[in-house]
Amino acid sequence: MAEYFRFYGGAADKISGETLPIDKPDLFVFTAREPVGVVAAVVPWNSQMFLAAVKVGPAIAAGNAIVLKASEHASAPLLAL
Repeated sequence: MAEYFRFYGGAADKISGETLPIDKPDLFVFTAREPVGVVAAVVPWNSQMFLAAVKVGPAIAAGNAIVLKASEHASAPLLAL
């Protein structure tokens, strides 16, 4: 699981806003690097740690806050997180 957080942590400074080329002269297309706010992540009972890592990692790397909801059937593995 640590390798996923390491990967997304390394990608955090590579997220950038850029202007994209387009063939229509009256349109301007761009990407912006700005957080969307609070991200909700619902994790099922199977494969909790993996699914939590691939949801939490990108959200934190993009600068968002995250609310992580574990399964009520088996929530103990995510307590370590």
